[in-house]
Amino acid sequence: MHTYPEMNKKIVGLLKIDNSSPVNAYAAERIQELEAQNQELVKKLERALDHITYFNAPEFDLVNEADPNLSYFHRFVIPKAAGE
Repeated sequence: MHTYPEMNKKIVGLLKIDNSSPVNAYAAERIQELEAQNQELVKKLERALDHITYFNAPEFDLVNEADPNLSYFHRFVIPKAAGE
């Protein structure tokens, strides 16, 4: 199953509407914590990738020096980490 940050926001809202259950409150808080951690890690990954000065493995297409936006990380890792 693929998850989406937008859906997580909707779920948090639904969980907070029914605040009669401590489980709902906990789940809402945990989803928010994980989303925040995910965003922070994506930013750190992007900063780390910006600081890579030389790393080229064409057989794996890890970094495309001609166009970094075509690298494996930019095409797959960052979107996956961002929940896209």
